[in-house]
Amino acid sequence: MKSGFHISLHALIFGFFPILLLTLIKTCFKLFGLFPYLILEKHSIKESLYGSLLATGGLTFGLIAAHYGIQNKILDREEYSIITIATLVSTLIPMLLAGLIVPKAIVIAEKKKEEVLLKKEIGEYEEEG
Repeated sequence: MKSGFHISLHALIFGFFPILLLTLIKTCFKLFGLFPYLILEKHSIKESLYGSLLATGGLTFGLIAAHYGIQNKILDREEYSIITIATLVSTLIPMLLAGLIVPKAIVIAEKKKEEVLLKKEIGEYEEEG
C-alpha cells in the first residue's frame, strides 16, 4: 500500500489550521456525545473522561475512507493529506491524554486480581475468614 506517498508536505505545512480545526471538531463532538452518558451511568468524572477519550479514536474508518477518496479521485492530494493527518492526530492525542488520566484504582484492582489468580495457580493463596 502506498498511502503515505499521497501525503503532501505542502498541505501539512500550510494546512495546519484546517488540520487543527478538524481535529478539535471531531474530538469535541465525540467527547460531548459520550461524557454525559457515562456520568448518567454513575461513573466518576475521571472514569467518564477516560472512557470518552478512548472512544474518540476513528483511525480505521477515517484512514480507509480517505484512502478510498484518493483512489477514486474524490479527494485531491491536499485534501487527502489534511484528512489523514487530522485523523491520526485526533486519535493519537486523546489516547495519550487517556493514558495520563487512567483511573489508578482500576489499575490497582486489576493488579491485585492478577496477583490473587497467580497465587491460586501456584498454591500460595489462603482464603481469609
